[in-house]
Amino acid sequence: MYTGQNRTKSKGQNKRHTGRSYWYQYQRAVALPRTVKDNISAEQTKQLQAHHTAQSITTLASSFISSAQHCIHVLSDNMVKLQSSTASCPSSFQTTSTPSNLRFNRRMPRTSPTQEKVNYVRKEVRNSVTPLLEAVRKGVSNLLARGKSQASEAAEPIGKGKCRTSPPVSHM
Repeated sequence: MYTGQNRTKSKGQNKRHTGRSYWYQYQRAVALPRTVKDNISAEQTKQLQAHHTAQSITTLASSFISSAQHCIHVLSDNMVKLQSSTASCPSSFQTTSTPSNLRFNRRMPRTSPTQEKVNYVRKEVRNSVTPLLEAVRKGVSNLLARGKSQASEAAEPIGKGKCRTSPPVSHM
């Protein structure tokens, strides 16, 4: 038959057993990372490193693409501003810049590779923007020269029998 004395002895053994159980679980938890590390093969380690490297490259490429897109948008905005400012120039100047402006209307499809878009922008700047800026520089130089000559004519005194054919140039 079962006595109370045995019951208390039994409880003490359970306490000891429970303490051992916790210690055993603790040792297993400490040993688990070592076991996992030992079980991962060198090939799996290489695959994990390759995956991490691929993620890093993807992040870096995404950053470069964002930066290139920002630069292209800024360039596009500047080209639109240039186009609108040339529209307000005299017609003689507009005829010199029209052929270059027509080429800027071509757009790259969104599916084109980024490198192709960058090469297109580089080529357009080299072939179109640089000559356009040179034409703008020459046009502005001609306008300034005409303005100076008209200013010097306006500064000359009007003699007898001569009349002024153009209004005086105002200097601001």
